This record gives sequence, structure tokens and C-alpha cells, in this order.
Amino acid sequence: MIYLKVIARGVLILIGLSFLSCKDNSSQLIEGTWKVVKEENLLISLVDIMSPVERHPNEYNYYTFFKDSMMLSHYPFYNGYLGKYRIVDEQEIINQSSFDGTQLFSMRFSGDTLILKSRRAKHYEDLYLLKANIDKNQIDLLKSSRVDWKYFQKKWNLSDEDNYDPSLKHEIGEFPVELNLTIENSSNYNFDKDILNYWENDSLIQFRFFSTNSDKIYLSLEHVCDIQDCRYTRTYIEN
Repeated sequence: MIYLKVIARGVLILIGLSFLSCKDNSSQLIEGTWKVVKEENLLISLVDIMSPVERHPNEYNYYTFFKDSMMLSHYPFYNGYLGKYRIVDEQEIINQSSFDGTQLFSMRFSGDTLILKSRRAKHYEDLYLLKANIDKNQIDLLKSSRVDWKYFQKKWNLSDEDNYDPSLKHEIGEFPVELNLTIENSSNYNFDKDILNYWENDSLIQFRFFSTNSDKIYLSLEHVCDIQDCRYTRTYIEN
């Protein structure tokens, strides 16, 4: 009877070690940077289920899985979000993003392709990713500083699409029509991670980087109003 107990205990230990090993293997398999090479979207309505629509992914979209965090970056420019994640039962990734709330992916491999399936309400999204061989130092910079401002050191004009309410001028003042972020004008601005400190007519305006596309830069101005914290987003287009 004693021998049977010893054997049973040993079997349980082996099962536990095997389970932990599987979890470790799953984490090790996805660690690193992956390029999004294909996207499929599916919208489920009350009336019908639409066919999946393949979308051409942004050529700069990359997912990086570190040991305890994951990052979506628009490489090499900036990271879109950074949050913790954990793997459950070798097939689900729970992502707690610092920008985007909690997100659940199911994951599987097809050859060397990592397939992430995201489910949010009636919106389904499938991402197909391949391992990318890119500059690890640049990934580390985007993780720590969020933005690599060297790609934005040029002149930017306030966009005609900017939806700023002129009635707010008395609260937050005037905005520069042009942002001169050239190296030659570097005495009038500096960066602190994702913050742009810009001097205009001896007045300091502080922007936080928001997002961008090929020819626009979206910057949000954050300040304390009389009642609450406020954020106004300004849109600048490349000059």
C-alpha cells in the first residue's frame, strides 16, 4: 500500500511538471516579434453572418511578446499599446492592455504562422503573423519610450481636418499653425518619451503623441481644466 501511494504521488508530480512545461513551451514559442501579414474580419449582425473580409494589413504592424508583456508596434515609429498577457491552457492569450482594456485571443500555429483570433462582441478578427527578424534595440526603445521622434523631425501644418472647437481658445490658448520639429529648430522643442514640449512665442505647449498614419501626426494636448482633466486632439499634416 505504501508503495502504491509513493507511485501515485510520483505520477501526480510528473503530470504537474508536464503541465508547467507545456505552458513554458507555449510562452517560448511566441516570444519575439511577429509581423502581421494577413487580417480577416467577420461581423455578426442580428439578421445575418457576413462572410469574412480580408483586409490588407498595415505594413508597419508588429506584435512583440516579451516574457510578461505584449506590444503592438507601428515599427519603427511608435508602439500602439503595451500590456501584460498570460497564456491559458496553451491556446488562449489574455491581454491586459494599458490602452485598450482586456482582450482575449485564441492562438494556434499553422506551420510557421501564428494565428490569433480576437473576439469582441459581434466583431471577429483573425490575424496571421510570421516571425520577424528586425532590430531588437529599436523594439526595446519603443517599449521604453513609446515613440522614436527622429522619424517626425520635420515640419507639420495644422490639418484642415482638425476638429478643434474655437470656443475653447479662452481655456487653452492658441495653437501653432505649424510645428517646426526640424533639427535646426531643436532649441524650441524637446521630447520626454511620448511628450512633446514645444515653445511658441515664449509659451510652452505640451503635447502627448497620439497616433499617426503615412502623412499625418495626431497629438493630444492634456491640461487641467477647472473641473476635470481634459484632452484635446490636434491633427497636423506633413508639410
